Amino acid sequence: MREQKADNIHVGGGRGEADFVRLRDDRDATLPLPNLMLYALQVNIRGGVLPPAAPDGRVYFKIPANHFAPPQENS
Repeated sequence: MREQKADNIHVGGGRGEADFVRLRDDRDATLPLPNLMLYALQVNIRGGVLPPAAPDGRVYFKIPANHFAPPQENS
């Protein structure tokens, strides 16, 4: 356990909190939005409960169609 912590690139070698935050921020900035993030957020915000059912009895997630996509050029 001690060896794993010492060799861990995130916390090993006496890395401080500021270095850890910088490392994670730099790495996370290169990652795309996870595929199921918008679904997971809607469930997590509700404490693990799905959104309420629609009048037809089905549960729907509300996902923005173009909010996270790059803008399309008109041609």
